[in-house]
Amino acid sequence: MSSEFHWSTAISVFFAYVLLDALYAVYTDAIGSHKAGRAAWLAMGIYGISAFGVKTYISNVWYCIPLAAGAWTGTYFTIAFLRYQSLKKSSEMANRAAAAAEVATKDE
Repeated sequence: MSSEFHWSTAISVFFAYVLLDALYAVYTDAIGSHKAGRAAWLAMGIYGISAFGVKTYISNVWYCIPLAAGAWTGTYFTIAFLRYQSLKKSSEMANRAAAAAEVATKDE
C-alpha cells in the first residue's frame, strides 16, 4: 500500500468523482422515471468508479479532498444542467401552446 501523494492521482480522483456524481444524478432520474435498463447500466458505472475512489483514499486519506471537491462539482453542474434543460423544455411547450392558441383564435 503506497502512502505517497501524487497530483496525477488526485486529478484522476477529482474527475472520476465529477463523473460519479453526474451518474448518480442521472441514475436518480432514471429510477424516478422507472427506466430499469438505464438505471442498471448507470449503477454498474457508479460502483466501478466508487471502487476506484475507495481504493485510492484507503492508500492516502489526502485523496479525500479532491474526491469531495469532485463530488460537489459533479452534483452541482449536473443539477444545474438538468434544471436548464427542464426550463428550456417548459419554455418550448409554452411557446407551442401560445402559437396553437393564436392559430385557434385566427380561425374563429
